Amino acid sequence: TAHSPASALGGVAPQGYLVASQGVLLVPTGRSTPAGFDLETGKLLYCNPEVHQHWWPGGTRTTATAGYFFNPCTQGTFSFSHAKSGPADPVLFNGTHVYDIKTGRHASQRFLPFTHYHSNAFYRTLARGEDLFTVEPGWIRRVNMHDPLSRSIRREVWKSEFEGNRAHSMAWIGDHLIVGDENAIHVYEAESGKKIWRADVKGTVRGIASVEGQLILSTEEGEIQCWTPGREKTHSIKEAVPSLNTVSVNPDAEWVLDRLEDGKPHSGFAVVLEDEPDLALQLVRQTKLQVTLIVESNEARDRIQNRLFDDGQNFGHRLTILAKDRLVDLPPYFANVVVSPQHSKMPFRDLHRILHPYSGRWLLPGQDSNIVAETELFEKGPELEWKTTVGGQLGIAGAIPAMHRRVQGPFEMLWFGGPGPMRMSDRHIVNGPRPKAAGGRMFVVGSHDVMAFDAFNGAELWSLPLRDACVRDREVRTSS
Repeated sequence: TAHSPASALGGVAPQGYLVASQGVLLVPTGRSTPAGFDLETGKLLYCNPEVHQHWWPGGTRTTATAGYFFNPCTQGTFSFSHAKSGPADPVLFNGTHVYDIKTGRHASQRFLPFTHYHSNAFYRTLARGEDLFTVEPGWIRRVNMHDPLSRSIRREVWKSEFEGNRAHSMAWIGDHLIVGDENAIHVYEAESGKKIWRADVKGTVRGIASVEGQLILSTEEGEIQCWTPGREKTHSIKEAVPSLNTVSVNPDAEWVLDRLEDGKPHSGFAVVLEDEPDLALQLVRQTKLQVTLIVESNEARDRIQNRLFDDGQNFGHRLTILAKDRLVDLPPYFANVVVSPQHSKMPFRDLHRILHPYSGRWLLPGQDSNIVAETELFEKGPELEWKTTVGGQLGIAGAIPAMHRRVQGPFEMLWFGGPGPMRMSDRHIVNGPRPKAAGGRMFVVGSHDVMAFDAFNGAELWSLPLRDACVRDREVRTSS
């Protein structure tokens, strides 16, 4: 979505937490107002990115109650712009707007105390029934919203001092209101507004949950913390605790790892055809490859998923398990490594289609020479030129032949990902050099880095620091 007064064509760009109320699904859109969809049919009811010309609405969170929804807003400020990630710091004229949930029309920016514009205001709202809890600089309020546009009916239930820096998360748990702050949490009685306690926390509290009387917090420092009544913090987890369960040694794993060491494809993607997860788990543990395990049936997939879930293994992070009929859904050219052990039945065409050009390796541990020859000579789609054929493997795939290199439609997304905003230059300041492609790689220049990415699957190959890599002798003031 484009911010005003920019012009653009596009659809709804979801960026945030979904909210459903009174038959409407609200979809936050980042720098614009939320879009509304009919909850039963999915029909788009409204999307008004240009609802304001000067007061820019936006944010990843919205709150709905009493037939209205409340969305953050800010006014653009003119300052030097640099590429950043994470939330923006509070600025002058931050606040909240009120909209009719049925029509999406702007209802009011008056009456409500939390819609007045204050210097350095940063509002967080939480709805419960017809009550709305709001946090602003210095204050936390509970307001009854039976009719938010009527001054006479609207009622402030209580107002308490908020000694925190900035509310990043809120939750109603039991009879208490929990506010996540920068390096702290604050707990209030929800009925009276009385402050119960405050505790220091390492990092900004972004997520709050409760289970069986215990308070679970997640922070920007990568910690998950557990608090329990009457005691201090009971445990912190910064990294996943390794499972004590061992994986049986796969006879093909050492052979495969030896050949990967020769080519050093330590990052990227691998596809393994096996009905047991042991070989795939060895690749997950001893390389940086993202592994897709292809099994014979949905029943085998469910069995392995349940086993790994019970054992606390790496399922869902770097290991994906699919039934063989899903091979056709995998994108072309993305697999740096394909492993087909002796006892697997190989769908040649699909495996050739997903194999990475220029560097892809197809390893066939335990297969006899006839199978290796059949695999190499099989009629492929866009053929790959094989550089070598060594016993038990097809070696390293070469380039895509010239006849298949022309741009051909139709087009669809192949991959998305890095390098992200932290290392890139801001488009308002620097018209940085365009990415260059060569030999299946894409070279990108950031503010202080030169990076190489795999052009076929987006995996980062390497990054070199280079101070002021794309700085221009130019000053630009911008509303970014």
